[in-house]
Amino acid sequence: MKENNKSYYEAIGRCVFLKEKIKSRIEALDNRLSRIHELGIAPSYFCGDKPEISIHEIIIDYVEKLATDTKYIYADIYRSAVEYNKWAELAGYETITILYDQKEKPLLENE
Repeated sequence: MKENNKSYYEAIGRCVFLKEKIKSRIEALDNRLSRIHELGIAPSYFCGDKPEISIHEIIIDYVEKLATDTKYIYADIYRSAVEYNKWAELAGYETITILYDQKEKPLLENE
C-alpha cells in the first residue's frame, strides 16, 4: 500500500475515533450537570403551620467536584478537537470550529 493511502486511512480512522470521543465527553458532562437537578439545587423554605428549611449539603461537595471534572472534560474536548482538526485536513474532512466566550482565556495556556 502506498504511504499516502496509509496516511489517508489512518487520518480517517483517527477522525472517526476523535469525533466519537468528543461526543462521549460532551455526553458525560451533560450527565454530570443533570445530576445537580436530582440532588436539589438550593435550600428550600416551606411556609405553613411550622416553617421549615431544607438544606442539602451534598450539593456543595458535588458542585466542587463538578467544577473540577468540568475543567478536565472541557480541556479534553478541546485537545481532542485540535487533534481532530489536524487529522481532518489529511482525511479531507471539514474541521471543527472551536468557539470561545470572549471573556474566557484559552483552556490550555500553550495553545
